Amino acid sequence: MLAARCADGRMSRMGPTKSHEYQLMSYAEIILGSLRLSRWPLRVSAAGMLAVLGACGGGGGGGGSPPPPTYSIGGTLSGLSASGLVLANGADTTSPLSGATTYTFSTMLASGASYSVSVKTQPTGETCNVTAGSGTVASANVSVAVACTVNMYTLGGTVNGLTGSGLTLLNGTVTVPVTAGATTFSFPAQLSYGTAYAVTVKTQPTGQTCQISSGSGAVGTSTATVVVSCAGPQWTWLGGSMTPNASTNYGTLGVAAPGNVPGARAASVSWSDSASALWMFGGYGNEISGGVSGSGYLNDLWKYDPLAGLWTWEGGSNSGNSPGTYGTLGSPSSANIPGGRNYATSWVDATGSVWVFGGVGFSAAPGSSAYLNDLWKYNPSNGSWAWVSGSDANLANSTNVKGTYGVMGTAAPGNVPGSRAGAAAWVDGAGALWLFGGYGYDSVGTLGELNDLWKFDPTLAPFGQWAWVGGANTASAAGIYTGPGAFPGARRWPVVWTDSNHIFWLFGGEGYDSAGAFGALSDLWKYNPGTKAWTFVGGMSTGKASGVYGLQGIAAPGNAPGARSQAVGWSDNAGTLWMYGGNGYDSVGTLSSLNDLWKYDATANLWTWVNGAKTADAAGVYGTQGIAAPTNSPGARQVAITWVQANNTLWLFGGYGFDATGASQYYLSDLWFVVPQ
Repeated sequence: MLAARCADGRMSRMGPTKSHEYQLMSYAEIILGSLRLSRWPLRVSAAGMLAVLGACGGGGGGGGSPPPPTYSIGGTLSGLSASGLVLANGADTTSPLSGATTYTFSTMLASGASYSVSVKTQPTGETCNVTAGSGTVASANVSVAVACTVNMYTLGGTVNGLTGSGLTLLNGTVTVPVTAGATTFSFPAQLSYGTAYAVTVKTQPTGQTCQISSGSGAVGTSTATVVVSCAGPQWTWLGGSMTPNASTNYGTLGVAAPGNVPGARAASVSWSDSASALWMFGGYGNEISGGVSGSGYLNDLWKYDPLAGLWTWEGGSNSGNSPGTYGTLGSPSSANIPGGRNYATSWVDATGSVWVFGGVGFSAAPGSSAYLNDLWKYNPSNGSWAWVSGSDANLANSTNVKGTYGVMGTAAPGNVPGSRAGAAAWVDGAGALWLFGGYGYDSVGTLGELNDLWKFDPTLAPFGQWAWVGGANTASAAGIYTGPGAFPGARRWPVVWTDSNHIFWLFGGEGYDSAGAFGALSDLWKYNPGTKAWTFVGGMSTGKASGVYGLQGIAAPGNAPGARSQAVGWSDNAGTLWMYGGNGYDSVGTLSSLNDLWKYDATANLWTWVNGAKTADAAGVYGTQGIAAPTNSPGARQVAITWVQANNTLWLFGGYGFDATGASQYYLSDLWFVVPQ
């Protein structure tokens, strides 16, 4: 009860007057009366009670000090036009709405307390900054200014495959030129958050067509990235059938005509002459015999005039599996003709004469196909063939013959490579012919992949001589990738080039890697015929590697074609090496036919994926006949027939692969061309 009365604030506020003493006495008497009625022993007098009550504050003075005043923390907001802003003062936060011009924290602080206003969370697309946000509360409300501005972002992106000049991009009325070789671009003025954009191509570069992806939208919370993809070489489907297994229409021997067309075929030999005419001999495919279409090993000779767009059947038989007519060793004759064959090896020397070696097919006698090692020379000016070399003067027409190697490095009339198919070939600066590997017979008659290197000198009597220059004289040799004895492993169907310095290049094929394991290869080699030394340049020393494509049109150190064989390759006037298709591994490790186009810069040691699919078994996209387009692409194929003209134009015919339907692999007869850039 005493506590209850002491808690009464009215008593503590009474001054020291008689009335106050009377009230205290009255309270004491009331309390004492109450105690008498209780069971408690009464030991407190009224005077003592008065003293106690006086201690409750009734005895004089004004009582305790009032609580100190408190002040608000807040301020002004400018420029806030988005949601999401969170301001903090210690643990206290406030979230002003979009468009707010003031803010206040809920907790008030007394004079002398510290405050520190900061931005805990920025609003969407804006940046807010606090001015003089920390200090000590004085004797007034605190006002801290917060100013917000809309974020500005760069509109730009990436450029893939731009090699031509003149590209101009447009956004609204603003343009930006993009130089050849550029990989990025950006418009000069930044755009505010939420601004709509739509980037288009105002002017296409010379010789290329660029397309925009992710080109429109609204500026977000980071740099807008527009992708510009510029098609490099554009394929043109010029003729031949879009459907597979087409028959041959030979027409009249020696007469060009619009209806003439070679039938579907693969693994022919080909060359272009000084007049830019395209020549093709043999292969395996379709022909016409007695008015009935069939297939077999071919020995028909064709010429195509790109200016007139006409084919001419120049020689050979119009039926498959024809035997050869050898005549006299070393004596040219228009009656001579090699037998039907595929996977032969060919060269063109400085005089324009064409040389053809081996392959799989028929020698002088009808019968079953077999591996060949006969060497022929063709003179396009008079249409004569000369049988130049074989296994032996007495066994020149035989097949499946083992090699006669002689002394390494020494040419001799009796030397001759064994019968084989799918070998690599080069011509050096002195006009000598070089032969490497293939699938055939070694020095002891074993059939397998080879890595022997041969040189044929046409100037040596009586009709030229072979010299075994390097590599093993037995089959299935593993590759040696390091040291002075480096040498490619045994293989067939590699891709080859000769650069402007007469250095020989070789890529992949199907054969043996550094561990002696067999499979498709992706190793890149070069050979110097002057020093007779091989150098392993790049790629994998082990087989079955998947392709690493990178960005289309962009050279990069990590790019690498997958392991493959039966691809085609050529070099352009700038010394760049090109490779198309083949049978190999795509980007996900699938082994099948490819239609990817690659180029290799030997100076920078960089590969570029130029076009085509990075997955296997792609169908052909033919477009409109005679019209180049960035979306055009021959279907995936292997052992196609190719030519390169002096103006760098690449021509491609047939092969074994996929037509426009992509349903299955067939022999093809479509004719394409592309101009590398």
